[in-house]
Amino acid sequence: MSFSLRLSLALFVGLLALPAHAGKYTMSQFQVPLSGGASALSSAGHVAVNYVTPNLYIASYLRHADGTIDPLMAPEGLRTHVLDVNSSGVAVGVQSQFNRTERKAIVWREGVPFLLPPLAGEREIAVAINDAGVIAGTAAVGRHQHAVIWDANGVHDLGNGGGDGVSVSDINSKSQLAGSVQFDDRDGTRSIGAVWTDGVFQQVGTLGGSTSSLSAINDRGWAVGQSFLAGDQISQAMLWDGATLHNLGSPDGWLSAATDIGNDGIVYGYHYKFDGGFESRAAIWLGGKSYDLHSLITNPADLGEFTMTEMLGVDASGRIYGYLDILSNGGGSYRDRMFVLTPFSESEVPEPMPLLLVLLGMGLMAHRRYR
Repeated sequence: MSFSLRLSLALFVGLLALPAHAGKYTMSQFQVPLSGGASALSSAGHVAVNYVTPNLYIASYLRHADGTIDPLMAPEGLRTHVLDVNSSGVAVGVQSQFNRTERKAIVWREGVPFLLPPLAGEREIAVAINDAGVIAGTAAVGRHQHAVIWDANGVHDLGNGGGDGVSVSDINSKSQLAGSVQFDDRDGTRSIGAVWTDGVFQQVGTLGGSTSSLSAINDRGWAVGQSFLAGDQISQAMLWDGATLHNLGSPDGWLSAATDIGNDGIVYGYHYKFDGGFESRAAIWLGGKSYDLHSLITNPADLGEFTMTEMLGVDASGRIYGYLDILSNGGGSYRDRMFVLTPFSESEVPEPMPLLLVLLGMGLMAHRRYR
């Protein structure tokens, strides 16, 4: 085989092995009504929001993808806090009384609240819901906090993961849970990221430090979060792929945290640092590389001076939602202004297949010419 043909084949193989590139996005923004704080995003674009009422109660509502608002009702004299919402607009959270430690898990259907069946009757919280309506949360059982699932068959105790308590962050379409197991040590409480599959939990470990946690899990069973490195001074975003824990890294001088992951493996989160104050910038990880979201938008000049600080999540159409500070307006209140990034129709990266065909054609021409 001639050199030119070997070169063409090598280029073909090498280009196939190139990592994926981040696409481009157009950016828009909206003010969250009532100066509320967004807490969750559904795959259909519902944003769950909590806000403080004039009488200092916490109330909740849903902002739909078209911008309309629906209140999430609360029993008179009680506070509510919405924590998650699914693609059907079914929301979950917690109901409580002012200055009382009792917590009750709650689900809203068409805006109407319903108490979930209790496990032990105290300090129960519904944290996450999948599109099939299966709900995950926690419940206090004696001295320990247990993971819990509510489904069509009732409430199920998943235990405390072998530790002194658990936290739950997310549930996927297969009813796998992501969260962490807590251990009360002599030096305080530490946590280790964990995944529950069919009620059996698995600790995923750390990146060398004493503590880790998981924030989200996709339908492939991949989970993301953050972990301390050795020495417990530096925290980095991490990915658990079902078998191995990966350090996703961050730019020099920055720390990082991952807060969501799509079924395509794209990880969402933020870089942050403490340099005369706290600073954070929304980011994604793709193909083993992290990207500051500010570098991926096509219309930054349209919005003045701004910072996309953190990520809320991504919907089924690939739109990214997160928290925004408009610096040219004196800075927005934390989490009351949001950005939406919509995938841009044109890519700055050449499509790989036409490029491969060109290179192959060039190689074959050279092969025929010099054979």
